[in-house]
Amino acid sequence: MKRLIFIALIIGAAVAVIITVRGDLPFMAVQGKSMEPGLKAGDLIWIEELSPSEVKVGDVIVYTVDPRIQKLYNYSPVVAHRVTKVIDSEEGASWRTKGDYNSGEDPFTVLPQHLKGKVGRQISYLGIPLLFFQSKQGEIFAIIALSLLALYLYADEFGQGIAKAQRAVFAPVIEENQRNSQMLEQRMESTEQVLGKFTSAIEVYAQHLQNHTAAVQGLMKASQELEKSAAGMKQITQVFGAQDKDGQPRYDTYRQYQSAQPLGSHGSATHGHRLVASYCLCVRHYDHRTPGLLPHREAKKQGSAVEQEG
Repeated sequence: MKRLIFIALIIGAAVAVIITVRGDLPFMAVQGKSMEPGLKAGDLIWIEELSPSEVKVGDVIVYTVDPRIQKLYNYSPVVAHRVTKVIDSEEGASWRTKGDYNSGEDPFTVLPQHLKGKVGRQISYLGIPLLFFQSKQGEIFAIIALSLLALYLYADEFGQGIAKAQRAVFAPVIEENQRNSQMLEQRMESTEQVLGKFTSAIEVYAQHLQNHTAAVQGLMKASQELEKSAAGMKQITQVFGAQDKDGQPRYDTYRQYQSAQPLGSHGSATHGHRLVASYCLCVRHYDHRTPGLLPHREAKKQGSAVEQEG
């Protein structure tokens, strides 16, 4: 409330300064040098009331000037000049005036309706600020100063008002940006979840691949063992299938096979050796005259003897 009153007082003072040009206030600032040395430019004079019938020669009266005369002779809106002649007529009195510093009278007659009063007390140089604010530069300065003062006193209110206006203008854009941000966050969360699932799947696949690799390695190892077994069976087949020139089995082939194969642990014959030895014994004691094998007990004894020889 105090700020509002202060602003009102400042604006009232500015308005008062402006309307002094029209002589509507009981004081005015002297413009120009037309009344020197009695009245100097920048002096502040008080206007005393005076009726048309009281005006006499020698009075310094204050009167307004018709706008057409202002433009034609470059006069101020309000003038204070000395009365040089009183003209009486049926329509009333009128006056001729002249500035003390001017060489001639004013080119017009002052009518009763233009009379404001006469010059009373005067204060030197106090009217200079009024003259400044009555000029174009002064008016611009006053407007700028009042605007800055209002902004300073009501900075918070102006700031809140501007913020509200900005929110009202940019609210759709802000809401759209917020929606886009939320959608982007949701998409990022979904992407993170998908990436997490993909990472888990990669880990499971890597584990499966590792197990598969181990299985393949086991198969390769088993394949190698099978290859070794097949090679051993091939050698046994060669031993068992060997024949002499008469088409009879060669029993000395076992000796060759036995000498070519390495011994097992502790220098003992391996299972393959025993298998081949038993087979050869069966063949060696085969009775060509009477098909069939020798008695089982005799063949077993001879087989044990062969193993000891081996």
